[in-house]
Amino acid sequence: MVFFYSLCLPYLNFIMHLMTIIPSLPEDLDKIFELYDEATRFQKTKTSFYWMPFSRTMVEQEILEGRQFKIMDNEKIAGIFAITNSDELIWKEKNIQPSIYLHRIVIADNYKGKNLLDAVIDWAVDFSKLNHLKYVRLDTFADNKKLVNYYIKSGFALIDIVTMENSEALPPHYNNAKLALLEIKI
Repeated sequence: MVFFYSLCLPYLNFIMHLMTIIPSLPEDLDKIFELYDEATRFQKTKTSFYWMPFSRTMVEQEILEGRQFKIMDNEKIAGIFAITNSDELIWKEKNIQPSIYLHRIVIADNYKGKNLLDAVIDWAVDFSKLNHLKYVRLDTFADNKKLVNYYIKSGFALIDIVTMENSEALPPHYNNAKLALLEIKI
């Protein structure tokens, strides 16, 4: 599959706050899953909804497609996130609007509070402009009001609260979850 942004190479070396955002590599898999585990432990302290274990095959595929990214602080991975250009099961009819969808943003514990989300947002906005997209979008558990408000303070607008149906096409934590849908209009 050729991902829609493959024609645009400037994304490779986006630098913000002395951090570099670059595509993840297969050798990053163990660190990626270490960060997912770290994030899930943190989620469990904040809400009754949290990520279930992700499929290694799914993340490997994201890496192969160039959709899994890492935030680098010199040689250390400070965070990770994934993107997609379609999210129909969550965004339904709004999915037809040209957008980038951010998923599984994880900032390593020792980098929390260093505004790395701002770097991810700036990268996504620049990426959207370069690729003529209209929105940067993400979803999160609606009951985690602190996180929802953090995204709003970071520039996202709350678009809707939706209750998901069971779907084998999505990771299991989406089953029956109430999600906040947020976006930045470009």
